[in-house]
Amino acid sequence: FDVIILGDLPAAAISDDTWAIISRCVNERGALLVFIAGPSHMPHALGASQARELLPLDPGWSNRTFFGQTEKPFRLSLTAEGRNHPITRHADGSLSNQQTWSQFPTLQWRHPVKSVKEGADILLAAAGDDEADRNTLPDDSADLDTALDDLARRREKESQNALLVTRQTGRGKVAAIMTDRTWRLREGAGDVHHHRFWGNLVRWGAGPLLRAGNE
Repeated sequence: FDVIILGDLPAAAISDDTWAIISRCVNERGALLVFIAGPSHMPHALGASQARELLPLDPGWSNRTFFGQTEKPFRLSLTAEGRNHPITRHADGSLSNQQTWSQFPTLQWRHPVKSVKEGADILLAAAGDDEADRNTLPDDSADLDTALDDLARRREKESQNALLVTRQTGRGKVAAIMTDRTWRLREGAGDVHHHRFWGNLVRWGAGPLLRAGNE
């Protein structure tokens, strides 16, 4: 397989032997692996060591469920890394792209994140209406220590609110989508943004392996 997408599966649905195959597909063959978070099992209930190694973040391992979890509505907010990333490019130009994302409907469920692994990129984070358009880069005029402190604080906040995390893993790539509501991108727009998001994700992760196809 060139692309492997895993939804809210019980941990027992995938054996250790199958996880070993998936790991080889990603690390050696260059496949794309996508984890889609869900309230029942994914990814917090994953028990296989190779599954946990592939995941680009720590969700806080447990066997609990997140049904009935109350969450204030939040928006999909581009991080500094996400502003110019091919997965999250929905319009030409950084400003136009950010405006496009700010117009998507609010969501009300996301999987909590304990921490993001070293080397992973956070492309989307949850933000309130008052925060969605204020995701700025560190001040160029600040001294180095201040800029580094600002960067560390921004990274910590984005880690806690991460919605889309990616990482190069061996020859392949892994993405974790910490909400199961990407279908909301279709609201008021049909398939345009939903198809673009998933098309961008697949081209980014498995583009070199795809032998033919149209946009």
